Amino acid sequence: MGNYLTFSIADEICAVGIAEVETVMEDAGLSRVSGAPDYLAGLLDLRGEAVPVIDVRRKLGLAPREADERSSIIVLALAGEGGKRRPAGALVDSVSEVIELPDEAIAPAGDFAVALDEKVVKGIARSESGFITMIAAERLFEATPALSA
Repeated sequence: MGNYLTFSIADEICAVGIAEVETVMEDAGLSRVSGAPDYLAGLLDLRGEAVPVIDVRRKLGLAPREADERSSIIVLALAGEGGKRRPAGALVDSVSEVIELPDEAIAPAGDFAVALDEKVVKGIARSESGFITMIAAERLFEATPALSA
């Protein structure tokens, strides 16, 4: 049994483990970084620390979308060097809720046609409200960026 934060990307309901989530922010006032890849939305000042924030849509090669009042940044605490946790932000279309899912509700992603990059999808879960794409946060930040057309 685990707890997961659900969010949406391009009409796809996704989730990450709540243990990986440090905080969720709205309208964070990102600072752009010149010369950075287009999927880097900018840097977030989080309690005096510069946190890189990726635009998940762009990182996965999906059509970009202007941030609006529903857009949110999920700040994740990822494993860094020497076991030290490092924060990284993910700009998503919207954040929904925290849900609890039994382990047996999550099936391997290979069993399903998945709309998102299979490198970042660790499984598909069935919930009362439908199917949820389970995201491996570490892989989202390590995945090779999609090539622009």
